Amino acid sequence: MKSYKNLVGDFIKKIHLFNHKHHSEYAMSTYIKVHKVSHFFTMYLNTMVFIGIILFNVTPIYKNISSGAFNNYKTENVTFEHSVYFELPFDYKHNIKGYLVIFFFDWYMSFVCSSCFSNFDLLMSLMIFHVCGHLMILIDKLKKFRRPSRKLLVNNIEYEWYSDAEMKLVSHDLRNIILHHNLIAEFIKKMSQTFGPILYLYYMFHIINGCVLLLECSQMSAEALARYGTLTFVVFQQLIQISIVFELLGISNDKLIDAVYSVPWECMDKSNRQKVYIILMKTQRTLAIKAVDMVDVGVQTMALIIRTSLSYFIMLRTFSREDTL
Repeated sequence: MKSYKNLVGDFIKKIHLFNHKHHSEYAMSTYIKVHKVSHFFTMYLNTMVFIGIILFNVTPIYKNISSGAFNNYKTENVTFEHSVYFELPFDYKHNIKGYLVIFFFDWYMSFVCSSCFSNFDLLMSLMIFHVCGHLMILIDKLKKFRRPSRKLLVNNIEYEWYSDAEMKLVSHDLRNIILHHNLIAEFIKKMSQTFGPILYLYYMFHIINGCVLLLECSQMSAEALARYGTLTFVVFQQLIQISIVFELLGISNDKLIDAVYSVPWECMDKSNRQKVYIILMKTQRTLAIKAVDMVDVGVQTMALIIRTSLSYFIMLRTFSREDTL
């Protein structure tokens, strides 16, 4: 997709904090902090994917060893276990050659499918980390906004007021803050437009897959828990972690709104007060990623998906028990 290509290009060239670290000491420290968080998160997510692939594919190997299928494969009176089954024109459940073909193909597909989900999660998370870093820098600018050095005495009451030279500097600072916030808001809008349909399908996948995995684990057998228990944990923690990451965006935006009120607007002239008003109006708009412009991506949506999966699981579990009786 061209929009995806443009989004990644904007992230590398404009949003990545490497391009902004030289603006101030706080920007540099924020860049280092975000870099460390991104590095840890990347290692953590890749480790989880690696563990998930190993556990998902090693369980059938262990069962084949336990059943003696590898020792008696020449008799063809054995049944090989696989991590994934397909409808194919050749025998891969009893023939060792067919087994080896599907064995390597299952490992390959497990890696590809896991990488598909994890890499999209990782890319979106890294983008959110850097956007939150930008919001932290904006918050610091607003909280440490220059104070007026001039004081006026009106009716025996002392007021702070910017001098003419300071007014020009204040106008320049406010303009930079507006441009910085516009950069963030435009990137968030592009993210929502690019990843919105994918996030919608992503949530639908979690609703259905979470229900099915819970149903498999409900057998409570050692085999079911070994094969699907870890997978269920990985899938749900994947949903939880991406939702928490996106929730950080809303939390940072709320802090930005509070920081605007710390700007000494009462010491400015009319022109600069209007700029502060523009900043205040812009920050009131929530910076949130939406799935197809309908569903907010965050903790509340995550909780709703988990509740929906549990509801469907209970319903299917009830139907299963009725069929057994």
